[in-house]
Amino acid sequence: MTHVYASRQQGYSLIKVLVWLVILGAVAWHGMKFLNVYYVSWKVQGMFDGIVENMVDADVADVRARLPRLLSLNYIADGDLPAEFYVNLDIVSGDRGIEVSSSYSETIWMLGPVEAVDEHGEYDPDALTGMDVWRDRAQVVLHFTPHAGL
Repeated sequence: MTHVYASRQQGYSLIKVLVWLVILGAVAWHGMKFLNVYYVSWKVQGMFDGIVENMVDADVADVRARLPRLLSLNYIADGDLPAEFYVNLDIVSGDRGIEVSSSYSETIWMLGPVEAVDEHGEYDPDALTGMDVWRDRAQVVLHFTPHAGL
């Protein structure tokens, strides 16, 4: 009777445990990439809301001058936001207060960035070969448009 019961039991082998650890590690690694991008977006939106609520009478030049300090106070480092954020940054002062908005995109490279790029960091998707084809297909582009005011 004991022999029949023992033959029905299945256990986890070391290989199964290692495979599951690798899978969970990969999911956690990629999840952290997404978490960081969304965290920065959330902090930017909170900063914009704070500007609208607390700097009602400020002019556009004053808000732009305080922006680096506000980013630092909200734990947003210089490299956390792409240059596109600053290019698209729009601050408008009107009768009903101040309005702040921007738009930017973040690219998450699931398999690493494409290696066959030119001197400007761009590439032609049709000219890719080898692993770069898979890297290009495995990218995720996220678009953010933080806005506060009016």
